[in-house]
Amino acid sequence: MKANKLRVIQDLEKLNPAIQKQLKLAYPSGYSRYLVELKTKDNQTVYAVPFETEDKIYMVRLNIQKSILQMEEDLDLGNEMNIADDTPDEED
Repeated sequence: MKANKLRVIQDLEKLNPAIQKQLKLAYPSGYSRYLVELKTKDNQTVYAVPFETEDKIYMVRLNIQKSILQMEEDLDLGNEMNIADDTPDEED
C-alpha cells in the first residue's frame, strides 16, 4: 500500500466507468451507512462515500436523489434476472 496516495474528491457521474463498477461492487448493499457529510466552500452540505484504489483515495460525491433512483433501477434489474419457476406442482 502506498503511503502517499493521491486524494481525490469527484462526482460519481464523472468517475471512469470501471471505477464506478468497482464502487458498486464495494458497496453492494448501497452507500447509506457509509456516507460522509462534507461542506463546500459555499457552506453547502454534500454527501460522499470513501473509496480506495491502488493509487488513489476517493471521496465520491453523490447526488442523493440520483443515488436512490439508481439503487431502485439496480434492484429492478436484479428482480428481472430472477426467473420464477412457473411449472405446476404435480397433484397426488
